[in-house]
Amino acid sequence: MTRLSFLLPFFLLLGCPTAADDDDSGGGDDDGDPIWWTATEELSYDDGVMDGQNATGHEEVGGQIATCFTPPQTPAALLEVQYYLGDFGSPDRAFGVRAYHADPGGPPSSQLLDAGVTAAGTVGLEWVTVDVTDHAPRVDSGDLCVAMVWLNPPGDAGLQVPYLGMDDSEPDGRTWWLFTETGDWMPAAEVGEHGDRDAMIRVVVGY
Repeated sequence: MTRLSFLLPFFLLLGCPTAADDDDSGGGDDDGDPIWWTATEELSYDDGVMDGQNATGHEEVGGQIATCFTPPQTPAALLEVQYYLGDFGSPDRAFGVRAYHADPGGPPSSQLLDAGVTAAGTVGLEWVTVDVTDHAPRVDSGDLCVAMVWLNPPGDAGLQVPYLGMDDSEPDGRTWWLFTETGDWMPAAEVGEHGDRDAMIRVVVGY
């Protein structure tokens, strides 16, 4: 159930708040590269509703949950990431932002955006927007995957970490879990008893 928004002029992105730190893995203008894209588009698979207050954390430091997107055209540059945080736990705790290339329909593989980018929410039940235009990691083919990385141990009852919103209705098979113990990505349908779900992660890409 893919939802693609209308194309937006690039200047609308320039005023977005940023949570990105300096990083040398991207293709944006901080490396002296030209801004080559001329239009932007938001990509999402969730329907915007966190079903039944359904949000999930990760029990491992360094654990990740990712959504993989298929851009309608390539090359595509990642300009913005949006995460919907639940109000359980500590939504104001920092989390990491990662981006990967993937083969079509496959798990995240080669990393495009490294450990320098972090973000945090405030009180939860909110979209947290991360502007990565200065890095603009690029995919020339295949899928673009974006992950949330848990940076702290969950603590007692899991209250010391932020929780990522999940959409249970009509899942698209696009969500993946990374477990640090094995280093393997697993599809959401194979994690726990909940079955497939759409992690509430969205992106804005440039073409």
